[in-house]
This record gives sequence, C-alpha cells and structure tokens, in this order.
Amino acid sequence: MGPLYHLKLESERKKAVTEAMRVSRPGGMLFSVYLSRYSVLRYAAKVRPAQLAAAPTFYDSILQNGVGELGNGFLDTCYCADPLEIQPFMEGLGLTTLDLLGCEGVVAEVEDKLNELSGEDFDRWIDLNYRLGRRKELHAASAHLLHVGRKNGRSVAGMTAS
Repeated sequence: MGPLYHLKLESERKKAVTEAMRVSRPGGMLFSVYLSRYSVLRYAAKVRPAQLAAAPTFYDSILQNGVGELGNGFLDTCYCADPLEIQPFMEGLGLTTLDLLGCEGVVAEVEDKLNELSGEDFDRWIDLNYRLGRRKELHAASAHLLHVGRKNGRSVAGMTAS
C-alpha cells in the first residue's frame, strides 16, 4: 500500500499505473491502494481536532483537490482520492475493474474495542466489515480503498479479459 497515494500529481499516478501495466501480462491483475480524502477529516477529529481551526485551508484543499501541505510532514507527500474518481481513472488507463473495496470499512478509526475481541465475536465483525467494504455508498467511510483491476487483452490462459 502506498505508492499511488504518495504521488501527488495525476501525471505521476498515470505513469505508475501505465508502467505496472506495461510489465504485466495480458489479462494480468493490478492491485492499487488509494487514501480516501474523507479519512483525513476522520483522523483529524480523532487525533488532532484543534487542527481544523488552526489550518482550515489545508482541509479545504484536501477536500477540493486531494492535496494539502502544512509543512510539518502531516500528509505533505500524499494524494487523497475521492472514492468516485478511482474506477474511472483506472479504467481510463486500460484496466477492467474487478472490485473496489474499502479496506478498513465502516470501522475505520473506531476499531479499538473491536481489536480486543477474539473468536466468533471478532470474526463476525470482520465478515460484516468486509461485506460492507464492497458497498460503493460506504467507500468514503474507509481510510484506504483497494482497486482490483485486470489488464485488458488476452489472458495467459487464452481467455479474453472482460
């Protein structure tokens, strides 16, 4: 996780995906992770609540264009994607979307008590969170989004990727 959301310029992200596709076989799969721009606000509310008033233009910039700089290292090297842009971006570069998943899902930033669970109690939360992580309307609730794509063209087994 990390390379795409540490490339602030769209041209750099396009170059990274294009190069990954270039070295992939036809029909090969590409797993790409994005940082959601809305997760930055949730994290700030949990860990740095006074920062919103102290640096409102930083958060406005994150929400408007996915980048912001405070000069203290906090997200200075990050691009935060709007969940709705990921699939069109990847498909525009020649991938077929197989799935888009919220990695942390609806329990992002509130999982402390859940991590104290074990056995069936924990497993049920994992299952629920995984199922909800596939729902597009909940993608903004997750800190990271995993795009699973297949390179268009002929697969290794001779089947056409769809």
